[in-house]
Amino acid sequence: MTSMQARERTTRVTAGLATLFYLAFIGLVLLLVVVLWLPDETVLSIIDDLDPEGLDHRVHEFAISVLGWGLLIGVAAQIHEPARKVAAMQQALAIPLVVLVFDLITGIFSWADTLPLLVPVLIVSAVHCARGSLTRVSGLDASMSVLASVAAVPWLVFAVSQTRLQITAAAGDAHAEMGHWAWMASFAVVLVVWAFIGASNNPGWRVTAWTVAVASLLYASHAMAFPDMASATPVSWSLAIIVWSVLYLVAAERRARRPEPAPAPAYGGGSVGQTGSDT
Repeated sequence: MTSMQARERTTRVTAGLATLFYLAFIGLVLLLVVVLWLPDETVLSIIDDLDPEGLDHRVHEFAISVLGWGLLIGVAAQIHEPARKVAAMQQALAIPLVVLVFDLITGIFSWADTLPLLVPVLIVSAVHCARGSLTRVSGLDASMSVLASVAAVPWLVFAVSQTRLQITAAAGDAHAEMGHWAWMASFAVVLVVWAFIGASNNPGWRVTAWTVAVASLLYASHAMAFPDMASATPVSWSLAIIVWSVLYLVAAERRARRPEPAPAPAYGGGSVGQTGSDT
């Protein structure tokens, strides 16, 4: 076994262990992406310790669940050919880092809440066979980067508004006490980061392109289904998000089918490949 093969095997094993940890730690949160579509009475019967007032957090909890899936997908992708999944690793790494930033900005930081999310993905990144590429973006696809830029402006405005709500919340604001405004700000910024990672030429970009499109589509659909919930975008904005998600996916799939060389695996500090078909 060569040193490179040994590094890849270490990455795969570590990613597998991190995936199991996340399944155990946030497994119930992951289920919310399905449960929170159900009628109030059904949700209350499934989640025994949830009181009716807790349903006011429906959109917040749904968005957090979507982030959980993005984290899990990014880490689990490293179990197979991690050198070809650099973008997916960046996708996973972005979540706890962005959450950490907004926790610090809004003054709700807690080691007990942050470490379980941050440490496993940092360990996988540290032993990753292509760790030298994890802090790089190797070029951007023109059409997808334009779409990412278009989405960035409203999402960043949304993030600022949610941050302000967290910082200026009055005493007794249940959403602020649970840090949900800050979570929604993190959600918005993570979507922007994912959109640009998906537009990059980094190996594995297609995983992230699908993740951000589906995540945006799910959030917008849920906001339309429960428009009176806190942090639910207006129907017009939700429709715009759905249209954007479809356009982004179409651009990604058209790009993936171009007759161009697939990206080469990125090992260590090496370069990554061109745009085009992605594994």
